[in-house]
Amino acid sequence: MRFYLEREMGVSPGQKNRLRILHIAPDLGLVLWMKKFDDIYYVGTDIDRARYRHVPNFVEADLTRLPFDDGEFDIVICSHVLEHVPDDRIAMREMKRVLKPGGVALVLVPFATDGGETDEDPKVSDPQERERRFGQWDHVRLYTREDLVARLAEAGFDVDLFDAYREDAVEAGRRMINPLELLPVARRRKEARPVKDKPRIGRKAQSGYDRVAPLLNGAGPNA
Repeated sequence: MRFYLEREMGVSPGQKNRLRILHIAPDLGLVLWMKKFDDIYYVGTDIDRARYRHVPNFVEADLTRLPFDDGEFDIVICSHVLEHVPDDRIAMREMKRVLKPGGVALVLVPFATDGGETDEDPKVSDPQERERRFGQWDHVRLYTREDLVARLAEAGFDVDLFDAYREDAVEAGRRMINPLELLPVARRRKEARPVKDKPRIGRKAQSGYDRVAPLLNGAGPNA
């Protein structure tokens, strides 16, 4: 997440950022990093204020009913949140609504790796069964990558998958980024247009495995 913000959005010391960022369920590491930038307008939000007393400029809110104006933000950060939200499609549309046209949502969720389809069932409420099926007691689904991309596209985004190792394998390796974790970057469309049958997967996702395969085989990031 931070690697993308630095490389693709120019968020780094000495740069004139002037970005408006909404961080959903903010994690402490990114919060502390964001505090370094006086010219970034940063807002944290979550449904439970008590968990985020360390976050400046925090607004308690439900992701499916955000109390912000249309087009208020340049970036929405949503990391490991949507798997907790019963109606994720409404949440995705809300993220799109508060973004400026051309703005981006950075969306991470756990992905299934068994080759099946997204597993979700609103009737499942038992914590042990949720952990067995969805990976954690308070998750309500386990996505496939393809399905997450498709749902974001339905909500009005063009989606790329950012491959940190394709961008800079040495630096990605130094930061110990998981080589199999591609970052879905959902950009709000500037103009309404029909959703394609197959959502667009960006250039940086293509042949990504070819780049990281040596790492998985122990060759290291410079291979």
